[in-house]
Amino acid sequence: MSHRIAYKRALLREVWLLSNGERAEIRALLYFIDYLLKLPKSMSEQLVRDVKDEIKGEEEILNLYKEDLPPTLAAVLELERQEGFEQGIEQTIKQIISGLIETGADDEWIAEASKLPVAKIKEIRKELK
Repeated sequence: MSHRIAYKRALLREVWLLSNGERAEIRALLYFIDYLLKLPKSMSEQLVRDVKDEIKGEEEILNLYKEDLPPTLAAVLELERQEGFEQGIEQTIKQIISGLIETGADDEWIAEASKLPVAKIKEIRKELK
């Protein structure tokens, strides 16, 4: 990991963990850090993934600032929403495939109807056992 990413992540963390600061001051500091330490797109994407992993269990931080999140934290929130949406779609697909399996349909027919690979159908079938 680049030193720039590590340094920016450490600064962001120090600020969002401040418990004695006013919310407006903390938000201003977070914005300042975001704009002071600009990163190239690839580094920003890595920083967002790192912060998302690091912030697990501390989601209330995002909720405190959700009206006006600094760019890095806004990207973290958007990534969490996107992953949640994708997980919901994946779960729905598994439920539909499971229902088809329970009706006795064979894997090849389900794969053709769902446009999924037969291997994915077999994987879901294994999960059901």
